[in-house]
Formats: sequence, structure tokens, C-alpha cells
Amino acid sequence: MRGMKSDEIAAVESFYRHADFKALLSDERIDATIAYRRTREALFRNPDGSTEPAGFGTKHYSADKEYQDAVWDVVVTAMDADLARQGIDGIDTDLTLQAELSCPGAPK
Repeated sequence: MRGMKSDEIAAVESFYRHADFKALLSDERIDATIAYRRTREALFRNPDGSTEPAGFGTKHYSADKEYQDAVWDVVVTAMDADLARQGIDGIDTDLTLQAELSCPGAPK
């Protein structure tokens, strides 16, 4: 979180400490996010720089990746809204986020 002020770091940490992730990541919200994402164009970039359709219904589709992206969207959108309520705009503050995804119980 290089370049951030201590109050911005504290706000991000507070969000992750206090967010109700069980409610935030409800099946309904994830499903709605997936449905929305499927309405947007998705492209796969080939090694030669060319692109081709990606996402649901293509050879590049991955249900795991689709779910992961939906979870990420839900969490980051909620965090951005929480920060905005506090007067913190990630675009203006050089906020960055790194996370490690973990899905206990998921098949390997």
C-alpha cells in the first residue's frame, strides 16, 4: 500500500476487519454479478496479440475463474463504496490491493 496515507490504510483494514463477508458474498449477489458480467464483452488475448471472444460459452470459459472474478467484483465494489462514504477516492489516492484467494473445501 505504498503511497497511501495512514488514514487510508486504516480505512481499508477496517473494511476487511468489519465486513460481513457471509452476507456480502451471498449466492444471490454472486449470481447477479455473474449474470451482469456475462452481458459485457470478454476477450482473450492470444500470444501474437490478436483477440478472440472469451467468457461463457467459449473455449476460454472457466467456471472457477468466472466465480473468482464475481467474488472479486463484489468485494472491491463494497470496499470502494465504504471508502467513498469516508471521503476516500481510490483513484485519487493511488490505492492498490493485493489479496490471496482461498476457497476452503473446494475440490483441488
